[in-house]
Amino acid sequence: MNLTFGSEEHGYVSYNAKLIVDKSGNKFYRDEEAEFEYIDTDDGFRFMKEYGKYTLLEYFGNEETVILPTDINENQYDIHLMRGVFDVIIPEGFTEIPTEAFGGCDTLVSVSIADSVEKIDSSAFWYCTNLQTVSFGVNSNLKTLGNHAFAGCERLNGIVLPDSIDCIPAGLFRDCYSLERIIIPDQCTSVGTEAFGLCHNLKSIYIGENVRTVSGDAFLECYFDEFVISPNNQWLAEKDGVIYNKNITKVFFALNGVKEVIIPASVTDINNAFAYHRTLEKVRFEEGSQLTTIGTAAFESCSVLKSVEIPNTVTRISTHAFQACAIETIDIPESVRVIDRAAFNLCTHLTTVTILNDDIEIDRDAFMQCFSLTTFISDRYKYIDSDKDGFYDTWETPIINGIVYSSDRKTIITADRGYMFGDLVIPEGVTTIQSRAFNSCVKLYSVTIPSTVTTIAEDAFFACEYLHIVYNNSDVEILSEMIYNLKVVIDKYGNKTFCENSDFAYVETADGFLFEKEMLVLIMNIQLLKKMAITN
Repeated sequence: MNLTFGSEEHGYVSYNAKLIVDKSGNKFYRDEEAEFEYIDTDDGFRFMKEYGKYTLLEYFGNEETVILPTDINENQYDIHLMRGVFDVIIPEGFTEIPTEAFGGCDTLVSVSIADSVEKIDSSAFWYCTNLQTVSFGVNSNLKTLGNHAFAGCERLNGIVLPDSIDCIPAGLFRDCYSLERIIIPDQCTSVGTEAFGLCHNLKSIYIGENVRTVSGDAFLECYFDEFVISPNNQWLAEKDGVIYNKNITKVFFALNGVKEVIIPASVTDINNAFAYHRTLEKVRFEEGSQLTTIGTAAFESCSVLKSVEIPNTVTRISTHAFQACAIETIDIPESVRVIDRAAFNLCTHLTTVTILNDDIEIDRDAFMQCFSLTTFISDRYKYIDSDKDGFYDTWETPIINGIVYSSDRKTIITADRGYMFGDLVIPEGVTTIQSRAFNSCVKLYSVTIPSTVTTIAEDAFFACEYLHIVYNNSDVEILSEMIYNLKVVIDKYGNKTFCENSDFAYVETADGFLFEKEMLVLIMNIQLLKKMAITN
């Protein structure tokens, strides 16, 4: 097989190649004048030299335990996506392990890191899927760990962090499924977002005396048997299985097994606090609560949470606050003025929402994919989206098959795009389709407009990019610019109007089949077969 630089043949294998080595070991460089070469050392290390900079890429020797060289021809070097090593010793003299140094090295089993190393950069060992142990010297000077440095090391079960590190960064051990216990050293001051996310087997954790903050999702989907806070810690407190700051103003998270929480009146911050909790069933707030915002993702994916009493001090329910909870009914107190996007998204058991504030702003996607929701009880509210807003007088606003109607069911206000797919038939009796009512319903293929419709906003079907066909039984003119990618309008008499500049047509066969013709290709239209009377 002959390979050439820049070739698209053989699966593009040499398209971006800088060097091709033939079966005899001959090396051919893409640019013979470029300052680029590979250097293989006698002890089995392969370096790349480019513009005077050396990078260690691979070990091709026979030793299982490898000590990295301190230099290459008396020059310092970088490490990037190192391959071919099993047990690695990073010797004295190294001060930093660079970004993605061993990223994705699936042969790496163990690493021993010298005391001189002060920094392990982001993703340095991420997704080393066979890495089991990482060891540090007793006098380690390691201070800084980068984001996701050990993320995805799914077999890692042996690591004792040095006392010298200053924080646990975001995603440090995310997806380390085999990690069972960890000690957060006393000098560490914070634990970042998803630092131990999805460490499903993490059973025991010790929090050092100087840890001040813990991200609400730091232990996302972790189920502890033992959670110990240093008795000398002046920053954190545990009460009834919930971890707070010392002043009980912020909730960090709740331990596995907690079924009911009474949030103290002093709490003002619950962002991400209970996200993905698997046993929480009921939440109440102490009388005199000071909470004003149900924070972002506060109860997201609490899959058995059925009962929440929102205090009348809350003014805002933030994005994803109750997403994918098991709530069946919810009373929104009079104090609430804003419900943000996707606040109740995927609450598939939610049937009734009672709104007590007659001047509330509700994002049009706040209750997206609430498939059981049938009733809004409210005097008046305002739907909000990024471009438009407007007041709609409502009383027990019907939500039928994902479409929000006015109280008299004559106006379509908005629609849940999670419901909208295939062929939509708008019921008789509807007279008005509001602005952006079907915004971004990208799974719609056809829409049937009833004869009663008299008004369709020009952007009612904005960004419905696969909506190709409109069956128009009304007298409202459907313009191609109203619907992106619209191809044909079929009126109540069966007349077809094809959009300009569209190489599109229907071909009907004598035996009752209907095809689309576009760009000279015939495709059977399965959607439209449903609408045809096919004779035997």
